[in-house]
Amino acid sequence: VIPVASIYGRGNPLRIFLVIMLRSIAFALLVLSTAEAIVDFNDSAIVDQSDFISRSSVPVNGFCRDLCHIYASIAPEHRDIADKLLIQTPKGFVSVAELAYLKDAKTGRKLPLEVKNTPTLWIMNTNANLISGNVVLYVVNHNGGYFDSAEVYEAAELDRKPSFARAITILSARPFTLRESNYMAMGVIAKLAGFDTLDPLTCPTVYSMASSPFPGFTLAINGPIVSLLYDLNSYKNPAGALKAEIGFTGEHQMEQSGFVASAGWHGCAGREAYQSSYYNQTMGNPQRLYDSTVQDISLNVETNTNEADALILTSSNGTELARFHDNDKDGKSVVQFKDSRLDFTWTPQINTHYLVRYNSTAKPVY
Repeated sequence: VIPVASIYGRGNPLRIFLVIMLRSIAFALLVLSTAEAIVDFNDSAIVDQSDFISRSSVPVNGFCRDLCHIYASIAPEHRDIADKLLIQTPKGFVSVAELAYLKDAKTGRKLPLEVKNTPTLWIMNTNANLISGNVVLYVVNHNGGYFDSAEVYEAAELDRKPSFARAITILSARPFTLRESNYMAMGVIAKLAGFDTLDPLTCPTVYSMASSPFPGFTLAINGPIVSLLYDLNSYKNPAGALKAEIGFTGEHQMEQSGFVASAGWHGCAGREAYQSSYYNQTMGNPQRLYDSTVQDISLNVETNTNEADALILTSSNGTELARFHDNDKDGKSVVQFKDSRLDFTWTPQINTHYLVRYNSTAKPVY
């Protein structure tokens, strides 16, 4: 944990002036603020690009009332914008840009900003015309699971060698692809939210595998965050090598377990979707699962789209296999097919989403 004092007050006269100015106008900025679509979980919140657009300040309520950690990620091309997004703490202001680049030089792990006794955390937007850029903040209360032990990494810099871990979170302001190498026997699950959501049932497991040896995985993350939980009780082996690359594709090599989802959707009921200009709803549309040979595939589909804009599933020969929408058992369906390719297409509308989790007989591709 890096204290505020180590990243605040670097002797830059402009920065010092800006801090003094912000303190004097902070109250006025608070009056102008209203609630926005921050993605709240039980013990954490995700604040992203949309929350800062045309807003002078953004409140994050409750999570830092006693003790919280804040992690950040930004798109490099928006560093100037992120430098003018300032987190107000009891000791001063910290820019989102500075926080995003804080990491342990030896391990590569992200270092959090620790904030205490702040019932409402305020983040000030001092950009001209109140513009926003591609940024994401993960604010997590100390009551969240794995608060003291979880490892947090930046996707663009992730190159974790095999070693023991219980909980790992990867954060990125840009969509990314996460890969774990095949390795010794192990069990792992993945969720599209922070490490504090790994134990509760608030968010669904989008990937689950327990195998000897572990086949490895490739997860396309069209959102800002993914967390992994390793089963160290059943498997006494270290996690395999983890790497990530920036970028997302709608074509997915079929694995034994996996998922496809609409842009920014995490599957967590009753929560807002993540928002970013990177999450183009047409990206990866259609999304495709494929393998070199025919496989048995079981799909668990959840969607809130209406019948007119249903999620359409087609086979390798172009035949329509199914349509999924919110009239089907409250938007939930479990179906099975036998094919070497499945395509998912839909017409996105405001606040619609889908999550397809699958299991298949596909053999690992090493």
